[in-house]
Amino acid sequence: MDNYGSLSKLLHQRVEQASNDYNLIPVSLSLMIDDIEYSPPPIITSNNIPPDIDAWRNSHLAAIDSRNTKIIQRANKMVDSINTAVSRGWAPAGFDPQVSIDPYSGTINAVLTAKILENHKILDSVSLIVPIDSVLPVQDMWWASYRMNIDNFHTHNYQGSGITAANWEGGYPNFENQMSIDDARFNNPDHFGYCADPSISTEAACLAITGGTWNSTESRCVILTGGTINKAGCEAGGYTWNLTPDQHVAYMLSAIKNARTNTINASAPTTYGGTGFAPGAELILANFRYTFDQFAVPSFYVSEMFDGLQWAINLNATAINQSWHTAPITTETVGGVTYSFDSEISGDDTYDDKRIDLIASIFPFPTICQSAGSIDKPDEYVNHKGYNTIVVGQDLRDGYQIASISAYKNPANKQELPHVTAGFEVPVSGWI
Repeated sequence: MDNYGSLSKLLHQRVEQASNDYNLIPVSLSLMIDDIEYSPPPIITSNNIPPDIDAWRNSHLAAIDSRNTKIIQRANKMVDSINTAVSRGWAPAGFDPQVSIDPYSGTINAVLTAKILENHKILDSVSLIVPIDSVLPVQDMWWASYRMNIDNFHTHNYQGSGITAANWEGGYPNFENQMSIDDARFNNPDHFGYCADPSISTEAACLAITGGTWNSTESRCVILTGGTINKAGCEAGGYTWNLTPDQHVAYMLSAIKNARTNTINASAPTTYGGTGFAPGAELILANFRYTFDQFAVPSFYVSEMFDGLQWAINLNATAINQSWHTAPITTETVGGVTYSFDSEISGDDTYDDKRIDLIASIFPFPTICQSAGSIDKPDEYVNHKGYNTIVVGQDLRDGYQIASISAYKNPANKQELPHVTAGFEVPVSGWI
């Protein structure tokens, strides 16, 4: 860091490789917040139980509100410094930095020009700036890792009673009528899909229209609709809405609180049947809108993703599952720059690792459990590399041998990952 100022090494390379001063680079900026006072009441222990839990919680919330107000004030000063940089001609006319502020983690997402980043010392109260390369959710745990022998836990009355558990994930379950969801951030599946123009069948024709982005995977012309992505908005524009309900979301919800026996795979009741881990818990789905056209607006997408996490925390979720990680869009160029960083094959932690670490260290101190990752590349690293979460891998029930599909390579920060492993049986034929 000494050689690059507040820029991470990777971002410094991005700035040096920019073809011109006005190249746009999505970034996450960490504010200097260590000096901001945060004086919550003492943590509850067996020897220190407050007489009034509600009053204790309200004291925590008041302390957080005071802290967040000061962080937002500092963030606004940083935004003013961006405007100063623009006034010096370091950005094109009509430049929009697409700023979003998260006071909980003390981070700001924005899209800045290479020239502003080259002169980053003008940015007020910033300690670290990293590129937002990873905006594509990659789902993990497709194997039946959650169909373990959990009856033993249930017979000892460990059923999650009194706990609010959340599945944090983009999307909507494809068979939601079988889920035991108590609440969801987005209850309407019409938020999940993408807007396309079926009359355009070639990439050249797609890119020739305003707001057109070519989806090479599905050979579709996707119409960008910014932060108003939904079925009604798409059809009002005369386009076709392509609904994308998500099977992975349904599996993860079932793992937590499947109230019906064998709804996942009725043909294998002994291996894959049974209820979820916490049938007695309150289950909420902290979903965010996961659509192709959002990837062209990284700052919007990242804000939307973390809004889902904060929604769960605001509803007192203390056990949060994250069975996915982020990776770059390998077929897309964002902001004029094509990115190559990949959390699966890089030993460095990502901007979201850092941000989740910060969120986990603030009241109500959520326990965020993350999958180590399902290996699909040679020499793959554990996908999540933070310190304040629990990264879970998969072993072969004997407690000694890690499963061949579970990522286990340690990151550059040299911590031993995954933190824990859970045993499971590999299905006879593929994933369920």
